[in-house]
Amino acid sequence: MSALGNALELPDGSRLAAVTLTPRASECRESDAQLFLHRIRFQDVVEPGPATQALSCFIEPAVVTLSGSEPDGRGWGALFQYVRWPRLPRRVPLRAQLLAAAGFARALHLTGLAGEVVHQNYGEATLRQWYSPSIHSVETWPAMDLLSGLVLELATNVPLEDLARQANDLSLDGSDVHEYREAHFAHLLREWASTYEGPGAH
Repeated sequence: MSALGNALELPDGSRLAAVTLTPRASECRESDAQLFLHRIRFQDVVEPGPATQALSCFIEPAVVTLSGSEPDGRGWGALFQYVRWPRLPRRVPLRAQLLAAAGFARALHLTGLAGEVVHQNYGEATLRQWYSPSIHSVETWPAMDLLSGLVLELATNVPLEDLARQANDLSLDGSDVHEYREAHFAHLLREWASTYEGPGAH
């Protein structure tokens, strides 16, 4: 199971069917960012892709959405919400967590959806821990780049070490590095989407 698959608590045999990086994702590169994960196992038989997208319309800003199905046929969805706390970069106030959870509850109410929900928050340090200590090339990656690598590992089964190596062009520096990495990750996701035939989420 991939690092993100474990965080999402996906049972063996689960499938990832859709990945969306919203336009806001490219704006979220501050070093003090926190990413809130809202994970839902839908209660009723619904199409998880459209249901997750509907929820994301009420989460500001939802930067990444994932959806798929579990072995028993029930759909699951996950949304990552971007939150920035410039004066408290190392911890997220409890109030922020409560507000994020309340916002997701409101989205469920407005869409008429229901299910088993789990909320978590992740900063850069936590996301970086999911990479092997030997992958030194991610030490300066912002939270969104770290999350993109984890999403790609989940989708493609390519090891994080290989993804990190491919995403770092040593001939570039400054903002060019981020632009190259973002374009590379977007290319890999497009390739995955164009050849998707229902692989398991490992």
